[in-house]
Amino acid sequence: MRNLIKKILFWYRFGPQKKIYKSQISSNVRLGKYTSITESKISGPITLGDYTSIADSTQILAKFDEISIGARVSIAPNVLIQNYTHNLNHRITNNNAFAAKYGHSKLMSIIKETSKPIVIEDDVWIGINCVILPGINIGRGSVIAANSVVNKNIGSYEIWGGNPAKYLRSRSFID
Repeated sequence: MRNLIKKILFWYRFGPQKKIYKSQISSNVRLGKYTSITESKISGPITLGDYTSIADSTQILAKFDEISIGARVSIAPNVLIQNYTHNLNHRITNNNAFAAKYGHSKLMSIIKETSKPIVIEDDVWIGINCVILPGINIGRGSVIAANSVVNKNIGSYEIWGGNPAKYLRSRSFID
């Protein structure tokens, strides 16, 4: 009976067309139809579009500002998308040490200073082991090569790769 109740609550929260396996998802995440998430952590004000797929060990972490991921986006394993970072204008960059010295509310205000929204438009493909930094916009149909660190905005239908990610070329289509 207990397992049945868990299944009903899962279906009510996420809907019948979502495939979520061994993942942690906070309550303020909005999922589109036919979303697939495997062994990942998704936390904060985040919106995922229809048919978006997120592979193993990916973390999508938002505080204060939203992360918006469009429809039909493919995110490979071990990707980090995080819209906040350590504030380098303070001597103590370790969040636990900072909170111990100044308090949790001061830590949250410091993190809020670094928080910036992230927008990933429709039909984007993000390769394995990528990092998407705060404040980034990735245009429709773009491809991010494996092991890239994205620290600049990316236009539509562009291919970027490297650390830091650099423009490689535009996508060309056969059809």
